[in-house]
Parts: sequence; C-alpha cells; structure tokens
Amino acid sequence: MKQEESYPMNIWAFSHARPAAASIMAAATVLILCAAVSLQEVCIERVGGSEFTLELRSAREVPVGEETSVQVLLKARKSWHINPVYPSSLVVTTGKGLSLHREQFSMKDAELSGRDELVFDVNMTPIRAGGHEIRMSLDFGLCEGRRCIVQTTAATISFAAGGKS
Repeated sequence: MKQEESYPMNIWAFSHARPAAASIMAAATVLILCAAVSLQEVCIERVGGSEFTLELRSAREVPVGEETSVQVLLKARKSWHINPVYPSSLVVTTGKGLSLHREQFSMKDAELSGRDELVFDVNMTPIRAGGHEIRMSLDFGLCEGRRCIVQTTAATISFAAGGKS
C-alpha cells in the first residue's frame, strides 16, 4: 500500500508534518539465492512496482576476509523521478558471518544520477565461509509532477564466501 499526497516535490517536511501518512508504506520482500559458480559472476535481484525498480548487485562468491560490496540501485520508472529532498534512508542487517562497514545510510551517502537513479554502495567483509544473507530496507520518495509518494521496500540477497584469499 502506498500513500499519495499532492504537495510540491521540494517540501520534504511531509514526513514530519504528517507522520501517520508517512508511516504508511509499500513493502515488497524478495529473496534470491546465488550459487557459488565463479568470482567473476554477479548476482542481480530486482523488485519493484509500476513507479520504480530496486536492483541489488553482488558477487556470487567472495573469499573470506576480502572486502566486497553490494550495490543498491533504485530506478524511477516512466514519468516518475527520485525526490532529491526527501530524506531517503537505507538500513542493512546480516548474520554473524559478515562484518558490515556500516548499517545505516542516508541520502548524503548515496549517489543521485540524474533525476531517476539513486545508488548506495554497501561495503562488507565475510569473516566465515558459507552462505550469507543481507537484508535491506530502503525508505524513499518518488514524484510524478506535483504528486509525490513515500515508499519503503525490503529486499534480501544471498551470496557465498569461499576459503581464504
């Protein structure tokens, strides 16, 4: 479910002025398991709706102790665009086998590419061999003309960590 409001896109105070409306969110949870095939291969997961797609990219397998990253790419679709003044945020959680360099990200940590792409890089280091799951929750604003919506989308991606590098 999404909350639609008609207000100028440059007013991010929506979440502060109308907390009940801002707390209504759209949530989609997707899980992908990537088989350990090659260090050169990439695992990609996509989730979204008619207004956006969320894409997660990671290596299928990473050596234990070697830093890696998951790229989180939000793309607005068609006539929609990312609201650059809404305080977008990303929260990342994982199990004990990964060392996350950070768990929380804000809009200042992201790269806004044009009006329709927002990219976060989540750095981590596997500290034990085996399968690992990374859960992410992204809160963001999208606009189409003067109509803006606030959404929260959750996604999960898995990869494997191999022996020492």
